[in-house]
Amino acid sequence: MKLSQNSHLIEDYYLHIQVSDNGQGISQEELEKIFQPFYRSSQDLHHQVAGSGIGLSLARFIVEQHNGIIWAETMPQSGTRMHVLLPVQEKPVSAPIKQTESIIPVNIQELIPNDTKRNTAVTQTLLLVEDNKDVLEYLEKQFENEYNILKAGNGKEALEQIALKTPDLIVSDIMMPEMDGLELCTQIKQNIKFSHIPVILLTAKTMPSQITEGYKAGADDYIIKPFDITLLQTRIKNLLTSRKQIQRKYEKKLNLDELGVKTTRQDEEFLKQYTAIIKANFSNPDLDVDMICKEIGMSRANFYRKAKTLTALSPAEMIKHLRLEAAAQMLRETNLSISEILEKVAFSSSGYFASCFKAVYGMSPKEYRNVNNLKD
Repeated sequence: MKLSQNSHLIEDYYLHIQVSDNGQGISQEELEKIFQPFYRSSQDLHHQVAGSGIGLSLARFIVEQHNGIIWAETMPQSGTRMHVLLPVQEKPVSAPIKQTESIIPVNIQELIPNDTKRNTAVTQTLLLVEDNKDVLEYLEKQFENEYNILKAGNGKEALEQIALKTPDLIVSDIMMPEMDGLELCTQIKQNIKFSHIPVILLTAKTMPSQITEGYKAGADDYIIKPFDITLLQTRIKNLLTSRKQIQRKYEKKLNLDELGVKTTRQDEEFLKQYTAIIKANFSNPDLDVDMICKEIGMSRANFYRKAKTLTALSPAEMIKHLRLEAAAQMLRETNLSISEILEKVAFSSSGYFASCFKAVYGMSPKEYRNVNNLKD
């Protein structure tokens, strides 16, 4: 038996599973390709075989998680033979199977080693939207160790999921029943509550006009099937990293002009309205989250999630930072006393104001004014 993948076989005993068919066989060129995600054989000339091209890829993933290997060999005009080798920890004991014994079904999840199960420390959430159950299961397997996973079978189900728990990123197929991926993306990007969520569209459509249609719907990225799973993993990480860059820039300096990182028009409008409300109410000691929510017209829960996602700051922290930024500007550009500035930005006490100011600018308000006057 010829093995091209057996250099890493280290156990003494292996369970060998062999499955054969009596079809036309598979060409040598396609033998390895059949394990790639979404690959469909060119020999299905009339597209009579239904399938997603995900089964063998998922099979290899499961086998490798058990430290085994899987491969195929072709027998021209006689069919194809699939082989699976799984390590056996102890020497097998030969014993005849009694007629009264039966095979007990096993939950495959219970066989997966503990070190391959989902990391409970993950904090980011992906929503996977796909009507093909095999593809959806495959995608879940690829990402469940790095992210919390939400699943939906079409755009309508996805919107229901988003309303219950806002994901950090959405990966969606385009061709789906009830609501397709384009309509889903359009509705997300036009909704101020969810427009900040990055969306990646997956599709087999390759025409430039079809790809343009995806971007017009507001998609942050567009990946053509079949694709290497590492490409999708990289795109997801890049988009989430970009979102983190937006957060860090807002933490450092709360100024839209300083961003240099792509945001949607809806996000920019939300942030401009958000900061404008705070700046118009610097002197109001009653300024709080409820007042901002009422002005913007959003529920407290939706507002808090969106504000925190875009800025990495809670609304209370945002109010404090913008008040401190205004105080610093007054210290630089006016002759108002520190007590007058304190009143204008509605800090409750001079000690608390000085402590917060020093935490952000590295010096007391008085020192900050002296340093900036020297520069003049």
